[in-house]
Amino acid sequence: MRPAAAALRLPALADGVPVLRTLGGCQGHPEDPRDLAPKSPQSAKRAEEPSAGVIDSQSVKGADTVPRPTRGYDANKKINGRKRFIVTDTLGLLLAACAMAASVQDRDGAKTTRLSLYLMTPVRFVFADAGFAGALVGWTRRILSSTLHIVRKAPGRSGFAVIARRWVAERTLVWLTAHRRLARGYERTPATAEAMILWAAISGMARRLTRGHAESTAGVELRFDLTLLKHSRECLILIY
Repeated sequence: MRPAAAALRLPALADGVPVLRTLGGCQGHPEDPRDLAPKSPQSAKRAEEPSAGVIDSQSVKGADTVPRPTRGYDANKKINGRKRFIVTDTLGLLLAACAMAASVQDRDGAKTTRLSLYLMTPVRFVFADAGFAGALVGWTRRILSSTLHIVRKAPGRSGFAVIARRWVAERTLVWLTAHRRLARGYERTPATAEAMILWAAISGMARRLTRGHAESTAGVELRFDLTLLKHSRECLILIY
């Protein structure tokens, strides 16, 4: 098939991409990571509501498709691209995610993520590494009436060390980066990048929910609503 003819068989770009921009703000659907997360701890014999969160950031290289206004240079990691901020619960399940230029300092970019967490979840205690120390701790206490607890290395410890609590969010970042679309920054807008993070989190949470069950389609609804994809701008529904 000639390339021109093949292109005509694909949906228009405007039919699908805009729904990704609102995926992060979609509420009340079982495919939202914030709705899947309370169910997953039950299988681990934990309380439904998360008791605490863990915040971390990750800088990834930006592809040529990432425009200059939404990308930056992380001098610490020597990476030109975007920075992802995530908050997970103590199991590593995603609670909030934000994407912005890699040049944004951790303590500045974390404010947006912490505010999202405050509005969407009851979590008021969050662990963080030393990169988030400083004015952010006081801002969290004063503005959000929450606690940002800085977890530091043991005195005298140098080099690599597994630090309590922090490794949970770092592991989640590794899980997310295992998805090829998140191996580097490809999206033109931060909103679409955040939607891709949520999509990857949905995949991981769905696997947790089905862990230990035989692979079968019995009793499982698998639907991709093309009509919604083409005409709705509220949310992209994927039912596992």
